[in-house]
Amino acid sequence: MNRINALLHIDPDSRELLQSTARRLVYTVFSIHLIWHFIATLLWPRIFSPSMWSITLPLLALTLLS
Repeated sequence: MNRINALLHIDPDSRELLQSTARRLVYTVFSIHLIWHFIATLLWPRIFSPSMWSITLPLLALTLLS
């Protein structure tokens, strides 16, 4: 039982590192998507404009929630 507790216990520094890495990953993915969104809707507005908004708005909500 002690081995299981030792494996599940994460020290505060490691937890903070994991949280900051996850936060940066979420922001990076959203930034890359936002850049692609602007490029796609400016270059091909008839093809990508409606479908990109249906993806961007939920992704924005998830980014803000995280």
